[in-house]
Amino acid sequence: MKTALVEEARRAVSKETIVETIKVLSDVAAAPGTELRAAENLAAHWESTVLDSVVVVHRDGDSADVEAATAQSEAGAAHLGFYSHLDTSLTGDTIVDAPITGLTGPMPELAVSENQAVGFGLSVARAPTAAALAGIAAASSVLSHHEVPHHISHLVTGGGTHRAYPLGGIVPPPDIATPGFGAGVHRSLRRGYRPDAVVNVKAAAPGVLYEEPGAMFVRMAVRGPMFPSLLRERLAPDGGAIGTGRQLLEAFEDWRETFVAQPASAQCGHEATVGAVRSGSFEKVDLVAAIFEAAAYVMFPPGEDPEAITADLTDAISAQLNEDVEVEVYASVVGGSSPPDATIVTLANEVWDEAHGTGSHVVSGWTGSTDGAIFRNAGIDTVRIGLSTRPGDDPRTDVVALDDVVVSAEMYAEMAVRFATMDAT
Repeated sequence: MKTALVEEARRAVSKETIVETIKVLSDVAAAPGTELRAAENLAAHWESTVLDSVVVVHRDGDSADVEAATAQSEAGAAHLGFYSHLDTSLTGDTIVDAPITGLTGPMPELAVSENQAVGFGLSVARAPTAAALAGIAAASSVLSHHEVPHHISHLVTGGGTHRAYPLGGIVPPPDIATPGFGAGVHRSLRRGYRPDAVVNVKAAAPGVLYEEPGAMFVRMAVRGPMFPSLLRERLAPDGGAIGTGRQLLEAFEDWRETFVAQPASAQCGHEATVGAVRSGSFEKVDLVAAIFEAAAYVMFPPGEDPEAITADLTDAISAQLNEDVEVEVYASVVGGSSPPDATIVTLANEVWDEAHGTGSHVVSGWTGSTDGAIFRNAGIDTVRIGLSTRPGDDPRTDVVALDDVVVSAEMYAEMAVRFATMDAT
């Protein structure tokens, strides 16, 4: 019966549902901290797509989380939760995003053909969410029809991308406060959302992850005298804070070489890179700034201590510059790991290998951190399994093959059916 149910659920996956969900999610912007309208749109779509469902929008200011569950959920049934998020890595505002993208032209609109979708935010948020919704819809309809007890939920949060603003910097944070790491998941856990297992449907991983690395945003700064540019040779022949900033970047790269060469965990490695620099004013370059700031993204395997990494970074840079360096961790999450033989991990491995080839679920040296680490650190067995995408001709967009999204949805449907029909608690 289980095999028949799985086959029926996989056949029930609807490509039309996937396309419609992508369109619904693409209708409105969902920059971190401003996801309310996107949440309301998705909730209405969820209710109309998944029969006998219960959908709640949990509002938090202009942000929101969508918590949806099958209405026939039973207290005795093992609870499988699927997780994705509403917000996108870029904001979608051309002017705001220009310092990152280097582009000032209008954002291309979503384009959907028979074989693919090309648009903004598809990889990080929208295509994975569509695949999960379609998979849940298929599994729920089959399980309900055959009166199989089940409890399937889909948590789609705001604040799911890594975004934060340094508190110790000279420039104050923007009016819309950025949420940090995992704002929506933390809110949901506090509300009592606690499935027996979680499927993190984030795209990009080339297999199945039962571990995910930790990550942190680190601000580094050096100071010097403010002085008129015309007096550089007399007052600061080394270039002042900006000159020392060049040395800071070189010292960081030297530290990084040692850091990334450290032993990896079973699935996760190390990575670190400077993603932003700031000093002075483009309106007033005849005055040399008294501070140079750089911010880095640092990724590390489960079990490693962010404070120890930060202390090592601080010591290494300060020693190379022979002066004190300001170092501030302004957002972080520790890595998380589930047992490699956990029920949900074994299930994900089997489903992935069936779709992509025996043994292809194996991943090593992975450095992409997501909110899956937060679920694992809360004691919830979590697996990350998702689709592959590629950048569009416009780097602000992603290209997803719709057949690949269907395959992911079929995997999610199978996982939901098999989880409901096994002793998974």
